[in-house]
Amino acid sequence: MFGSWGNILSSSDANGQSGDRASLKRKRDNNEVATFKPVNDALTPNSYYQIKVCDGTSLITSVSFPYEPYDIQKIFVEKLVLALDSGGNALLESPTGTGKTACLICGALSWQKQYRENVKRSETHLIANSDLMKQKQLNGAALTENTKGSQNYPRILYSSRTHSQLSQAIRELKKIRYPESKAVVIGSRDQLCIHPEVKQENNATIKTHLCRQKVKNRSCNFYNNFEKLKESGRSLYSPSQSEEGCGEVMDIEDLVQSGIKQSVCPYFYSREMSSNKANIVFMPYNYVIDATSRKAHNIELANNVVIFDEGHNIDSLCEESASFSLTSIEVASAFKETQKLLEKMAESDKKFQGVEGESKENALDASDIVLGDEVLTPDFNIGEVAALASIFHSLETTFLNVNVKTTGDEKGTVFRGSVIYSWLEDSGLKPDITHGVIGTLDKISSYLSTVQSSNAFNVRPYGIMKMCDVLKQLYPDQGQDLYANYFMRNCSRTEFKMYVSLLEEKERATNDPWAKKNSSAALSTDVKPRVVNYWCFSPAYALKSVIQQHVRSVVITSGTLSPLSSFELEMRITFPWQLQNPHIVGPSQFFAAVVKSGPLGANLSSAFTNRNNKAYLDDLGALIANMCKVVPHGMLVFFPSYSVMSNCIDKWKQGDAWDRITQHKPVHVEPRDKGALVEVIAQFNLDVKTRDNNRGAAFFAVCRGKVSEGLDFADINGRAVIITGLPYPPQFDPRVKLKMDYLDGVKSKLEQPKKGNASELLDGRTWYQQQAIRAVNQAVGRVLRHKNDYGAILLCDERFSYPANRAQLSNWIRPSLREYKSYQTLPKDLISFYRIAQMKYPYKDQNGSSKDSDISVVAASTSNSMSSHLKRSAISGQPKIRIARPDLKKSNQVTHHVPKPNWMNNSYFSVDSDDCSKPQRGSQESVLTQLMSFDDDFHVSQSPTVDLHSGGGGAPP
Repeated sequence: MFGSWGNILSSSDANGQSGDRASLKRKRDNNEVATFKPVNDALTPNSYYQIKVCDGTSLITSVSFPYEPYDIQKIFVEKLVLALDSGGNALLESPTGTGKTACLICGALSWQKQYRENVKRSETHLIANSDLMKQKQLNGAALTENTKGSQNYPRILYSSRTHSQLSQAIRELKKIRYPESKAVVIGSRDQLCIHPEVKQENNATIKTHLCRQKVKNRSCNFYNNFEKLKESGRSLYSPSQSEEGCGEVMDIEDLVQSGIKQSVCPYFYSREMSSNKANIVFMPYNYVIDATSRKAHNIELANNVVIFDEGHNIDSLCEESASFSLTSIEVASAFKETQKLLEKMAESDKKFQGVEGESKENALDASDIVLGDEVLTPDFNIGEVAALASIFHSLETTFLNVNVKTTGDEKGTVFRGSVIYSWLEDSGLKPDITHGVIGTLDKISSYLSTVQSSNAFNVRPYGIMKMCDVLKQLYPDQGQDLYANYFMRNCSRTEFKMYVSLLEEKERATNDPWAKKNSSAALSTDVKPRVVNYWCFSPAYALKSVIQQHVRSVVITSGTLSPLSSFELEMRITFPWQLQNPHIVGPSQFFAAVVKSGPLGANLSSAFTNRNNKAYLDDLGALIANMCKVVPHGMLVFFPSYSVMSNCIDKWKQGDAWDRITQHKPVHVEPRDKGALVEVIAQFNLDVKTRDNNRGAAFFAVCRGKVSEGLDFADINGRAVIITGLPYPPQFDPRVKLKMDYLDGVKSKLEQPKKGNASELLDGRTWYQQQAIRAVNQAVGRVLRHKNDYGAILLCDERFSYPANRAQLSNWIRPSLREYKSYQTLPKDLISFYRIAQMKYPYKDQNGSSKDSDISVVAASTSNSMSSHLKRSAISGQPKIRIARPDLKKSNQVTHHVPKPNWMNNSYFSVDSDDCSKPQRGSQESVLTQLMSFDDDFHVSQSPTVDLHSGGGGAPP
């Protein structure tokens, strides 16, 4: 055992409500109240549940938890606290819906509070010690190792992939109501700037330079007011009445609204809070991983705790942070921009040379630029600009002279990563001048952004800013440490590859706004532009740079990290504390199935060679249309990619499948534009709640898209999730192929001398499969969001039944996964599942009204007379209806149009009397009303062989 804990209820709280607490506990033990709810809206941390965490011999801390914790939450909190207390890293997997966010926040803040108390006690003890100075020097160094300023405790740096996920975490913190918490979210100027002139600029880099210039000139009143606020020691925070007692917790919206109200800059206030006041800081991943972003936002990692929530894709984000693409057009843009600047500076130089005598002392510098009545003084000279223009011109020539393969499957040329450094040196950019070059590029970018804002001349430094970003990435220390640069160049030979290809015509329009103007005149116009891709294939490169900042602990958590062993090896850092939790829901709360064929009998497979097959598309459309009738309320449908989703919708609209789908549920489609997503989701949620007869709505989305990551479709918003295919990465994408080659190479090198755990390393093929299944597991996690939730998971691709794919599905799904070789029994089994689940786990909305009533619909037949017979049977309570179909016994496959939902399998179907005469919480009349509303377009393929009750072609329920 790593430790022990207890679920200890306070004998009395601050208000003396011990009797109420005991009464509430008795009710909970008797299942009279739901468990995963706040115990009392008025509770404070003094009266929260306490999870005691020990190191085996002594108590580390007691974690205040606002809910009655599940066992898996206790284990999660224990592992987290032990990791933080020991200064170790943790890899914690717990399925979505198990309260990871609450566990992370409560565990981290409780441990932090205990740490601070320990420091204070230690300082008190030192003061009482007669040998004060000596002890303070010894212990003070240990307590504040790797810290800066006055901070003497680790801050919690809580990161996630998107700001929407961070907003959810901040809302959770507000609900937890820790009165001592001071929390802030770090955002960009795009999100936080309220200056009317700066915020209207679309380019983020230009916006940064405009802001810096106004701050430097003291012309931004919002920043000036921020400095006054800072000097006064006052806070920007003004909580609403409902947030009293929550501490100081501010998300993006809070910062902007308070900033506008008080005319104080939210951007600089959040930076100040994160540096000196907040004990928990929320930020996107890249603000932690990327060294340039850390410096820009003044983020200190030393001795702090870094949490990567939803960290299943941290590997790809680490690789992305160390990668870039640079086109010859962008280099040409940088050349043209410096050339234009050079011309302006040369004009001023001529005017300066014409001044003689005493007047020359009062004249402009040679580097000043006169534009009308305005004098602009750059912080660089004409020689530096001329040198940059020469470097850019030479580099563009190098790019355009690269021999690019254009035949066969290869549409590009692969180089070692270190080749990019050779090209830069050959163009005149030597390692010992990179620091100066990067500084000059920053100055020019700032200067041209300011000039552009005053409409002095029409040069926007897109190319210069791009080159500056690329050089900062290649020389992260800005050239000051040549040994580090040398190490990087050697490292890049294995972990980095460069791939050069021709820039496609369709990419040129979006690549650079100067694309049509900025091809160098010295070069032939018939030479096609190149794109140079510099790709990192090891997430360890970026993550190790974080560890080397003397971080106290790195915690990575998600619902889909498995297998943990290969994840740890790929990161190349040790995680002493690891956890794989089961799900909080039981097997009776979800229906998981692999569906291998559709209602019309076609095999379901979204493989590249089959996804345009008409029979497959028709059957997939028929299946989704049928599920729109069977699944109550909200239904999620995930496709492998946007292009596959668009193709399916287009094909279905050409036939009648789309009409049959939308007849029963309105369909909402995930947009590519993230700005439009909020409105689409809001309309979906509204349709789910307001549609009559539990019809709800369907949401079509994409694996790895915005909907599949971090969004919550609890209860009636997500009663089923349908996965239409395996979202493999593009098979012929050069980056995917090079990644697989890299992994094969690393594994092979370790296997030859039998080093370490080579058998646990991923090879290229395993990684390729893992990417698809991990995306599926993440999409499946959008439903089943709490202990009393329920829903169906339908994997509609026969490849899910392959052992290698099945083995990588989430642990909690695999034991209950059924296989349906034939579709025919699926609707009946689903209806039975929903009927039982809604009785065991009834859902009530905020007003206490049930939303799950009248879902127990019964079978129908292929004719009106058969439907009438079923209706009469429902009223009379006839024990069982069994109808033979001798006319089909000798036929082959026949397609019928039958009312929904169809339970018929082959030549017989049967209905238990319970299904008809005992509707849950509804009358017989309400069931008959649903039967009367059925239409005749429910497609099913008939092959006359088996009785349903013999097992048919599907797995038993």
